[in-house]
Amino acid sequence: MVQAEKPLSGKRILITRPREQSKEISNEIRLFGGIPILLPLIKIRTLFDENEFNKFLAYLSESEIDYVVFMSVNGVKSLLSNARKFGKVSVLVKALRKSLIVAVGERTATYLKRVNIHVDIIPKKFSSEGVVRELLSRNVWNKIIYIPKTNSSNNYIKKQLEKSGAIIHEYYVYETVIPRSLPLLQDVVKQLSKHEIWAITFMSPSTVRSFLGLAGRLLNRRNLISSLNQIVIAAIGSTTKNELEGKGILVDVVPAKHTSHELVLGLVKYAIYSKKPVKSD
Repeated sequence: MVQAEKPLSGKRILITRPREQSKEISNEIRLFGGIPILLPLIKIRTLFDENEFNKFLAYLSESEIDYVVFMSVNGVKSLLSNARKFGKVSVLVKALRKSLIVAVGERTATYLKRVNIHVDIIPKKFSSEGVVRELLSRNVWNKIIYIPKTNSSNNYIKKQLEKSGAIIHEYYVYETVIPRSLPLLQDVVKQLSKHEIWAITFMSPSTVRSFLGLAGRLLNRRNLISSLNQIVIAAIGSTTKNELEGKGILVDVVPAKHTSHELVLGLVKYAIYSKKPVKSD
């Protein structure tokens, strides 16, 4: 019996998220026959501020924070890194029990539970918009909400919830750093120019900015955008999609659920049903 060809068979797919976060999506791409190419365009660096951490912990301990919103696993890890550095992990975990904990999606919720932090709310839509919609349904007037987050993300949640009377504190616990150089980038740009890469996955606006900034040093910006518009572009979330489209890049795949699993399924469906003229091995 002839074995059916897998939908991503021989297709090179560029993964732009940090290397340590790429295992799951790489394995799923291989499962469908694809060839994952790792090009980590950002690094996650924890920000340590003892005064800010102690202030947050004091508010938590005194039951003065109504909601703590975690927008990523990175936010959880970085907050815990602060707690470890300042010797207050058990105090933090205990204090968090006094607030309602919001996880932006299943992956963040799973990690929170793994480190013994309860989760009260997971929005139906795993995104900033989903978080806003969920919290607005609960009446946030005069509620104090803390958001441990990166210093490079937008303030959409803050703006939207403040309109309804919430008191928002954005607590910057990590930053995304663009590497100065990437050894594999030159080879990736060559493959891109020859249409040997079938798809690129962008997980955040910062990965878009990093790619265009670094690749733009090796290829004329107009030619770079033209090359990107001849392959499949996949994005997690509307903010990433908007960042790409604002740069003139067409987006082909945006999963309704903001997970790497759904992104791969979106690529599979695109490979089956789309006739976009891109090469594969």
